[in-house]
Amino acid sequence: MPDQPTTATTPVTRTSRFDLGAFGVADTEVRRDSTGGVVYTVTAPHIRGAITVRVDQALATDTAQRFFFAYGIDTPGTESSRNRDRLTVQRSCLVGWNSVHSIEIAGLADSGRGLVTREDGSWGTEAAPPATAKRTRALLAAVLADFAAREDLAEMHHIAAVRDATDAISEFTTQVAGMNAEIAKVTAERDRVQRLIDALTLIRDGAELPARYSQVLAEVRAEVRAGIT
Repeated sequence: MPDQPTTATTPVTRTSRFDLGAFGVADTEVRRDSTGGVVYTVTAPHIRGAITVRVDQALATDTAQRFFFAYGIDTPGTESSRNRDRLTVQRSCLVGWNSVHSIEIAGLADSGRGLVTREDGSWGTEAAPPATAKRTRALLAAVLADFAAREDLAEMHHIAAVRDATDAISEFTTQVAGMNAEIAKVTAERDRVQRLIDALTLIRDGAELPARYSQVLAEVRAEVRAGIT
């Protein structure tokens, strides 16, 4: 993983105007947040609300190649349906998130990919109407192209890699804890069975069982009565 770059020239907040072609111009506040994401708050014909973009799958590559986006002001680890200021396009309140490879951005506006979903009125989602989806994809193409061209993109990639590594460490630590608990359980059972073997060996050889084997002998008899041995 490359060393973290420094990009002091990139402002935290700026304003931009994105040309959406037939859908007009989007006046946009572009704000970098504390999680390595960038929030685009948009005002355009029939469009209001925010989109959050950040580098995706940062551990998989040395440079930023995939970009995550979510409708609204997104916080890592929070359900996208709870995002504030979700994007509204032609009266459809959009919900959800997706991931796009950098090579897909240029053709995104005309791709027809299923990236645009809205609430269906019953706690679920559905595909947005075609006209809404087309307008949204035009905006997504502009927003993602802007993000991909950021001067601080390498730094954003580093922040995303650190976050992903931290999440992975937590997940693997939980897995190891479960494995250790299982190992302890199996080890205890192995030791119990070995004590049974030792007691049975003494019985087979006609030796007198020491007092410490009294509990083990009781276990042997119980298992014999149960038909286990």
